Amino acid sequence: MTSVVIKRIVIIVSLILTLFVSQAVSQDNLLFYLPNDELIAEAQQYLYQTDQEVSSIRDDFIRNQLSPAYRALIEQQEEALTLENRDGLRDFEILFDHTVDHTFTIHFSSDAWNQFNQNMYDHYDIYGNYRTNEYESVDVTYVADGETIEIQEVGIRSKGNIFSRKP
Repeated sequence: MTSVVIKRIVIIVSLILTLFVSQAVSQDNLLFYLPNDELIAEAQQYLYQTDQEVSSIRDDFIRNQLSPAYRALIEQQEEALTLENRDGLRDFEILFDHTVDHTFTIHFSSDAWNQFNQNMYDHYDIYGNYRTNEYESVDVTYVADGETIEIQEVGIRSKGNIFSRKP
């Protein structure tokens, strides 16, 4: 019985001693040197630029391996890029890249704008808020990274979070 108690005391003392030693030794651990948001943003930017450079080098290498006729065909296809055949992954990366300025312009016709407002007022009279679930057709212009994309007939509605307000 006493040997079991002695073993337990030795185990507890060794655990406590280990904790104190690890605390004293671990002054240079990673928790004291966590990167701040600015450092993380710089690292992300560096990785993005490096990825772009590697992609460019890879694409140049592949193009140099192709025949001139095939290279010309690829260049024609790239120039004729439309919404239907765009590079979705690249577009996604640009859309959520915080280093790129994004501009969305929503173009309402006068009739669509008036109908949009009237629907919100009618909905407010019935339900007490302006968040209707009715869509109006608009055109959207998206500008990012020096490229302008026109998207026709986009549906827009006022339904949303609690911060939706009348115009």
